[in-house]
Amino acid sequence: MVYNKDLSIIQNYQDDHNSIYKIPPGTVNTIFEDKNGNIWVAIWEQGLFKLDIQTNQFVAYPKLGTRNNPFKLFEDHNKQLWVCTWGDGIYLFNPDNRKNLYQEIEIKNKRRNIGKEDLFYNIVQDRHRNYIWILSFSGISTFQYIDGALQEVNMAPHFDHTTNIFNDIYQDRSGTLWLSIGGKGISTISFDKPLIQNYTFKEIKSRYSIAPNVNMLYRDKKGIFWFNLERFGFGSLNPKDGLLNTYSNANLRELISIRAASCAIDVQHELWVGSAYEATINVFKKKHNNIKLDYKIDLKREANHSGSPSSFFKIINRELG
Repeated sequence: MVYNKDLSIIQNYQDDHNSIYKIPPGTVNTIFEDKNGNIWVAIWEQGLFKLDIQTNQFVAYPKLGTRNNPFKLFEDHNKQLWVCTWGDGIYLFNPDNRKNLYQEIEIKNKRRNIGKEDLFYNIVQDRHRNYIWILSFSGISTFQYIDGALQEVNMAPHFDHTTNIFNDIYQDRSGTLWLSIGGKGISTISFDKPLIQNYTFKEIKSRYSIAPNVNMLYRDKKGIFWFNLERFGFGSLNPKDGLLNTYSNANLRELISIRAASCAIDVQHELWVGSAYEATINVFKKKHNNIKLDYKIDLKREANHSGSPSSFFKIINRELG
């Protein structure tokens, strides 16, 4: 579904042979707009598709690996596209070069110490050193361009103090990288301060006797981080004063749909929060260090086949859910 800001529908793509605007069957892993304005959609075990804006149809690209399971797309500062796959490795993607469409970058499996890593799920490029940071099932890898060629940078010693289990990576507007670490909370990678700073969520550990596991992270324009903690649900962190709030076990504990938040985004003066297990978007008003539920959006009212929202994606001043 493609929505305007007022929630009016721009386009409804359906997995239905009777529909004019069809989308291939399966779970959408990611939606990505490259710097040329092309819209790419990766579908679980169905492959990579490009939206033809002239016909409003999705065009399939050749099979990628054996599983054909692209999971994340990314474009670096050299306008090079990358595709992370869930089970087939990571590739440079050259859509205008059919003879060299997919070029695999082999990364050593950091746990087995033999063979290549095959499961990748996020990638960013920092704005300071232009390093490319790649998250995989076995850890984090870093690359840089030297004389036009990609070379791996050994950053492993900086993560010796961690569990080496990374859930997600995010770059804020200042260029600081935020890294979600399984069982250890969040670390920041800053390039004008000591390299790594940790946010370990000690309050969670002391209060509930469980290691924090952050699996969703969003930073708003004021610098507040909104997250989902495994087993605790939706919360926020102000990095300036360290104030931590968890809402699903406090003033909003009756709101079951935020006990597992899948995504968050600011839409004008509202905070939209998707539920991981319901076809629901909860819309909040932010007030100081708290939030108040304003209304709920039932996606099934818009389309009977709607599933739970997994991400929000903004394109050209419009919101895509």
